[in-house]
Amino acid sequence: MFFSWLKRRSRDRIKGQPFPDDWKAFVAAHLWQYPALNAQEREKLQHSIAILFAEKNWEGCNGLELNDISKVAVAAQVGLMTLGLGEEYFDKVMSVLIYPAAYRAESQVATGGIVMSTQSDRLGEAWYRGPVILSLPDVFEGSQSPNHARNLVIHEFAHQLDMLNCSVADGIPPMETKEQAEAWIANFRRAYEQQVHDCQTGHRPLVDRYGATNEAEFFAVLSEAFFQTPKPLSTHDPGLYDVLRTYYRQDPLRWTH
Repeated sequence: MFFSWLKRRSRDRIKGQPFPDDWKAFVAAHLWQYPALNAQEREKLQHSIAILFAEKNWEGCNGLELNDISKVAVAAQVGLMTLGLGEEYFDKVMSVLIYPAAYRAESQVATGGIVMSTQSDRLGEAWYRGPVILSLPDVFEGSQSPNHARNLVIHEFAHQLDMLNCSVADGIPPMETKEQAEAWIANFRRAYEQQVHDCQTGHRPLVDRYGATNEAEFFAVLSEAFFQTPKPLSTHDPGLYDVLRTYYRQDPLRWTH
């Protein structure tokens, strides 16, 4: 209880500080959704950016010297996706690690009872109660164009939302009511099965093919499409768009008008 009080007090103090002019100019120029936000949403976004900037441990990797604007670029996209989610500042994400480009990472794969270590190139990762890892060029690329469906920041932080109710992402983030959960599961599973079918049969899928990997990746890719290209998503699957809108408590379609 005392810790929560201290955190609220700290955050209130951060919110009360002036938002730096260079941060404001950067967000206005590089977050394509920003002009469509109303005054209240812009203020909340600025508060989220300032809190994420202050509370997270930001680290540049592979020799990257991380500047404030790079941190703001990440925090702005995270703040955008949580505009409707109340006081969501990803308390379980302690660190954000940023690489100057794609990086090599090791993973373990079990095959025939043998665990083998392999390496692969990656753009980002999200760990349960651990860091979010991002490639800096992709951080900037995802936020600037309304016609660009990919957004690495939204993708990885969607995984973190997914893991708020379990240690392994499964495509079902926490829901407020039983009815909301039932609607989510019905629409999500139907759409995921169609995504897999389309990818397997050579048809054009609803979202990026990577979404057919598993349910967790489907949710992350859907979140990218929801915030980046909401119009085609809502047109092709209005039921799925509706449960995403209910979950995120905002409607990105209005940004496109």
